[in-house]
Amino acid sequence: MPLASDLSILPYGDTFDPAKDYYKILFRPGVAVQVRELNELQSMLQNQIEKFGDNIFKRGTIVDGCNFTFYDPYPYVKLVDTELDGTTAAPANYVGHYAKNSSNLMSFIINYENGFESTSPDLKTIYVKYINSGTSGSDSAYSPGDTLTIFNPNNVVQKVTITNGGSGFSNNDVSVFLSGLVVNVSSGSFNVADQITNLVKANSTIVAIDTATLASSNQIILSIKPLAVDLSSSNSSSNNWTFSNGEAIQVSGNPAVAGSIEGVIGYGANGIIRTDSTGKIVSFTMTSLGTAYTTLPTVTIKSQGNPAGVGTLNLTAVDYLAKIKIPVTGDSVGNGYAFGVSEGVIYQRGYFERVSPQIIIVEKYSQTPNNVVVGFSTLEEIVDSNIDPSLLDNSLGTDNENAPGANRLKLTPELHIMSVDAAAANDEFFELVQWSEGNPFKQNKTTSYNKIGDAMATLVNDAAGDYVTNKFKVTTRSPANSASEGTVFSVVVDPGMAYISGYKVETTRNFVIDVPKGVDTKITNNAYISVDYGNYLRIKEVGGLFQFSTGDTVDLYDTAKYFLTNSVSASTGNSTPVGTKIGTARIRSMVHESGVAGNPNSVYQLYLFNIAMNQGYNVKNIKSIYYNGTYKGIADVVLELDATTNSYIAKLQSLQNDHLLFFAGVDSLKNANNTTYRYRTIDQTQTIANTGILVKSIAASPTEFYPYSGNLTSVDMINDLYVVPISGSIKAKNPVTGNAAVVASNSTINGTGTSFITDLMEGDYVYLASNSTGGGDVRRVVSRLSSTVIKLDSNASFTNATAKVSRYFPQNIPIPFGSRDGLTANVDANRNILTLNIGQVFDGGAITAAVGVNIETVGSTQLTKTPQRDKYVRLKPSNNSSGVIQPSYLSGKITLTSGANSVSGNSTKFSTELTVGASIVAEALIYPPAATGSSNPPIKQLIPLTVSTITNDTTMTVTTAQSFGSNSVIANIKYGIPGTFKGPWCLGVADVFRLKNVYIGSNTTFVGTESDVVDAVDNFYVDHNQNANYYDLAYLYMKPNSGLTLNPTDVLLVKFDYFTGGSGGYYITPSYVSSNSAQIALNDSMSVDTLSSTAGAVSTFEIPEVNETKGAYYDLMRYFDFRPSAVNVVTPSTNSALAPINPVYALGFGNTSNPANDKKFPLPGSEIKTDIEHYMGRVDSVFVNKDGQINVVKGIPDVDPNKRYEPNMAADSLRLNNLIVPSYPTIPKSISTTLAQVLNTRVANEKYAQIRNKNKIIQTPFTQYQIEIQQPSGYTMADIGSLERRIADLEYYTSLSLLETDMKDRVIPSSIDRSLNRFKFGFFVDDFSTTISSDLDNPSYAATIEDDKVIPPKQSWTVYSNTDGITCDYTNYALITQNNATVAAVKPNDPPQPNCQPITKTANNWAVRQQITTKGTVPGKEEIDILNVRMSSVANLVTLYGHFYSQADIVQIYQGNTLIKTSNDAVLLTTADKTKMKSNAVPSNWFSNVTFSDYTVSTNSLGKAVKNSFKIQWTHNPANGRDYTIKVTKLSYIWRYALEYPVDGATISCDNTPQPNNPPVFAGTLEVIPSSFKVSSTTVI
Repeated sequence: MPLASDLSILPYGDTFDPAKDYYKILFRPGVAVQVRELNELQSMLQNQIEKFGDNIFKRGTIVDGCNFTFYDPYPYVKLVDTELDGTTAAPANYVGHYAKNSSNLMSFIINYENGFESTSPDLKTIYVKYINSGTSGSDSAYSPGDTLTIFNPNNVVQKVTITNGGSGFSNNDVSVFLSGLVVNVSSGSFNVADQITNLVKANSTIVAIDTATLASSNQIILSIKPLAVDLSSSNSSSNNWTFSNGEAIQVSGNPAVAGSIEGVIGYGANGIIRTDSTGKIVSFTMTSLGTAYTTLPTVTIKSQGNPAGVGTLNLTAVDYLAKIKIPVTGDSVGNGYAFGVSEGVIYQRGYFERVSPQIIIVEKYSQTPNNVVVGFSTLEEIVDSNIDPSLLDNSLGTDNENAPGANRLKLTPELHIMSVDAAAANDEFFELVQWSEGNPFKQNKTTSYNKIGDAMATLVNDAAGDYVTNKFKVTTRSPANSASEGTVFSVVVDPGMAYISGYKVETTRNFVIDVPKGVDTKITNNAYISVDYGNYLRIKEVGGLFQFSTGDTVDLYDTAKYFLTNSVSASTGNSTPVGTKIGTARIRSMVHESGVAGNPNSVYQLYLFNIAMNQGYNVKNIKSIYYNGTYKGIADVVLELDATTNSYIAKLQSLQNDHLLFFAGVDSLKNANNTTYRYRTIDQTQTIANTGILVKSIAASPTEFYPYSGNLTSVDMINDLYVVPISGSIKAKNPVTGNAAVVASNSTINGTGTSFITDLMEGDYVYLASNSTGGGDVRRVVSRLSSTVIKLDSNASFTNATAKVSRYFPQNIPIPFGSRDGLTANVDANRNILTLNIGQVFDGGAITAAVGVNIETVGSTQLTKTPQRDKYVRLKPSNNSSGVIQPSYLSGKITLTSGANSVSGNSTKFSTELTVGASIVAEALIYPPAATGSSNPPIKQLIPLTVSTITNDTTMTVTTAQSFGSNSVIANIKYGIPGTFKGPWCLGVADVFRLKNVYIGSNTTFVGTESDVVDAVDNFYVDHNQNANYYDLAYLYMKPNSGLTLNPTDVLLVKFDYFTGGSGGYYITPSYVSSNSAQIALNDSMSVDTLSSTAGAVSTFEIPEVNETKGAYYDLMRYFDFRPSAVNVVTPSTNSALAPINPVYALGFGNTSNPANDKKFPLPGSEIKTDIEHYMGRVDSVFVNKDGQINVVKGIPDVDPNKRYEPNMAADSLRLNNLIVPSYPTIPKSISTTLAQVLNTRVANEKYAQIRNKNKIIQTPFTQYQIEIQQPSGYTMADIGSLERRIADLEYYTSLSLLETDMKDRVIPSSIDRSLNRFKFGFFVDDFSTTISSDLDNPSYAATIEDDKVIPPKQSWTVYSNTDGITCDYTNYALITQNNATVAAVKPNDPPQPNCQPITKTANNWAVRQQITTKGTVPGKEEIDILNVRMSSVANLVTLYGHFYSQADIVQIYQGNTLIKTSNDAVLLTTADKTKMKSNAVPSNWFSNVTFSDYTVSTNSLGKAVKNSFKIQWTHNPANGRDYTIKVTKLSYIWRYALEYPVDGATISCDNTPQPNNPPVFAGTLEVIPSSFKVSSTTVI
């Protein structure tokens, strides 16, 4: 880079141009030398040096020295704009001085930055080094609001203040600083205003006396001032007021007061004054600060002939430079960050420049500089003799001001800071250090070479390629700036070193870079989402109203009604059920399946949820369904043959789709717009006018339309319309043509003049008028035989030859729209008015009808969830039966009267079930007092009582009278005091999404602050109790492993957050959080406290998840949620003292009998059409290039994880790892405390595991093998030598593989099928140094290990001699007597016999497992351990000995794929078992230090689990398979077990080698005499 200074201008005239190729200036005699020639001469030489330098060195690189120093911390102190005296603060003047506060905390000022209070946070700032701990000895930094004194520790006079500037002075007057005197008083007492003299010439006036400082040495300090007369006299000099050490002094005119000077305090101070036009001193400038002024001198001015001015002058010496305050804001004191270099040389701008030691402030007020770099910039100056007098001509030995000489070009390297991006764009800037989040991860301390470096890199690259000597490891964490938590995560690359394209790349600290989370979105227009849900019963004989649109309740019966088949019921509208009520359910839709409405065999699908069967019954027993609302409904269930029982039963259909959560088809939904869906509703408030017209309008709902236009087709009417008169029957005003002959007990009607074929249809209901007064029968037409003959479903009840036949629409019987001519339906052009016409004018007034129809919502928006934060509910476990393990109920009920001891009973048995003194518990519903005009719901309370007297079965007294809010209560009675309070306890509200605190107190008021009581929240969690069909009320649970014990007097104050929402629609992600990206980022960066204090704020991580008991999982960010919510039974309070107590669970969905409470359940089998905006994930790559720059290249986002491809490899780079970035919300591996608190909602649902959080963690997918490929290791020659030795060893041991190959290829017949070759699992090596691998307990074991060798078995005994020490005690016995001769066992020429029968011997083997992990300390962070073994081909006993001693774990044992044993099969260890585990050679290595304790079996979040010591035994049956899997699902962090199991030992086969005939075999009897004997021994110790 050329110099910035233009030297071609006058007076220098340096016009050197490299393009002219001038390399030398040729001077000639007689030709004057030009200035420009001399300057160009330098430029020519410099150009050559620069070209050489550029070839060797990179510009800006260090050539020599420049050692780095990092100042972390670099303490700062901000200052206000003005000093205490009003002077503008000048922090530059403070550098090099000391500062102290009122606590004498001292510091040295080392640097400064300018600023102003108006430019906060950039105020005037000093940087200090603290040098003591203040007076207290514990201070480490100044505090906001402190006043600092800036001073010089050498006791100088920093400045002189002017109180009165006098008059008549001139700028040439001389300042007089008169030092204080240390005096030994010999006689009398000196006083202020005394005039002292040295009896020679000096005279001064005492202005102050210090008797305290030197009191211990009986000395005083006198502060003195020259006499005014001397200061104004032309004849006086400093001798007139100067005193010297050792002089005697006395008070002038009073020799009785005398002493001697022992010291003069300070010297050397001097200054000059400036005056105004009146001679008033306006400024005083110190020219010398002096030193050693431990007592400040007095200051005056010698002004000849000015006694008046001198007399009024008032000047004061000050020993501090300034007094200034620190602002009171909290960030006024803290730590910054600075960087410095020592002296050295750099190459820059073609020059080798000297660097002086210097420091640059990298971060003013932070210790974490980020994405900044420091390098050198060069300051160019032209210096002349005015600036530097040393440039004057000195040829005569002195500086000649008349010969200024040539100017100089001065180059000064200075540290300069800039952003990483700016540095990257500046080719001339050489980075010395680059910081990432406070880490100087990249440091160029050594010389960086240019083209010669490129050549060396090429050689290295050609020889070795890219390789790594210290791997770069990659992970992710939360950003340092918590405000960015919602938008970015930080990628952390630890220090590493590599050679890339031949260039050495080294980082010395962690590199951190922020990367966007998976916030990229895609909009899918016209997406279709299937609304396919089930759990319905097929019903027939349908009559009346079923209010399904509100989720109302129906009753389930065990007997069919046959409502339509039974003409009597149908004609009268009698829908009363028959049989026994066996349960209830809620309904959410009813859809036509087949048949004609009003016909007994017409089938509908009735969709159910929340089915509750009575004890002893199940769904199979349902025969009919009854709706018991204001208007009734009845239907029979279509039964199906059960092949198991060969009987017809009710069967729920499409159970797999039992949910109202519909997958949006995306991983993470952000928003949905222009949503259209259909819901099915039924309205029981419509009327049919006597004209036969019914009009239903939905015009009041601007986004809702009928999904038809114009006349409805017959298919639309059959499938979509359900129309039924419910307040009465409809009889056509005009009968059909002709008369009918009706005969009692006959179902055939013969007409005269009738047109039955055209007037009637099968399925029509008709009214047969018995006479003109209106009596008659209602029957259904079964068939039309001709225009004059019809067949009815049952016989007539009267006879009339001229009866009239009229169309009839009975109450509670559906009208068959679409199946019957004359019934029409039409929708207007706006699609919001439906007109139905039954085609008949009828008698009487209007009739109320129920109309079931489909409605389409167009452009609908989601319902909204509103967070209710920091709400309280109180729980008193002793009065809350849901949380108490209770005994069973006793007979009858009792009545308690407030304030009375007497107790009366109803159907009780006091005499037989109770005794005097017995403890009982009354379970009562008590209504607490309420404010005027309001009411409180009842609270279930458990009231402990003690029986005092028993009169009879229904009368007794108790020892203590009870007081209630009401006069008396009726209660159930139980025996025994409540024992264990473990929960769960109903919280009374639905949709709880965060548990914050559970305080334990002893009264229900919780008077005081939260800190007054114990917060035991870590012992509890909340189950929000949602399922796939509705939001249920939440419950508080005590954690299973909690050791907390609640007392009967304890009260729990539960603080939690919950959502409230709307009704009649759906929820999606923006129901909870904003769809605005900026707002999402803001909320997702908030702490829990900030979320609580910000109205309406919800974090994406707080959107609930649902785990079904059947195993289904729903992340509500991925679903359209149509589920209704249970109505809250209490209103939690923000005031703990007013919080409701013991909410009683009651499931309700509002006034479900009112059709206005329409839940708008979607139409089964329909679709949602919407425009979906959803987040996309991606795969990023982390690269480091040859320049040491680490960067993250963002991959292309995609909806499909299989299409998220890694970015292409960057040139001259290494790929360190990939980052699998899930779609938002994205969670780094290491999370901040703030995010951890947000994620820890303490809310569960069936499982205490938040699956979304696990799925959203950013992964670094490379395995160690892949890392080795991407970051290949480099090897030194020593490494290669080591590898050579290892290869030689490998070759040696490879030679042993011949034996292994022989073993592998050897045919070993299977013991089950000798035609099969037995599978060989591997090869076993034992060096026989220990017996750890020997099966010592195996009966077939026959060996001894000795001196690292295996030898035949031998037994050793310790034998003790008798008392004489010569022989051992012994007794002679004849053990065997053989009195028979040996004879031939076979006859000559017998065929040879085999020596044996082939058998397989088994041996016991051991497998021992142990592991220590940290995951057991985190709920739900289970680990799974798998052990696979193959057992013997012979049946034998198997035992698993376990000791799980931190938490309970789950054991599952599979034979093949069949589960044969679990934790439930655990039994206690016997004493022999425990001895065996500690003594046997194999397990003792693991169990010798174990303290065994009896096991317990409990239920944790994963199932049945076992803790402590146990064993599980079973008999191995090889016929069921020989391969076993031992699976341990661990929640503990330390466990061990040993498996003792049989394996095949040796197979003894038959030797078919022919044997010689007539072998000498004994064929008689061997007899042992005696048959038994006893050996005694004596042990000598």
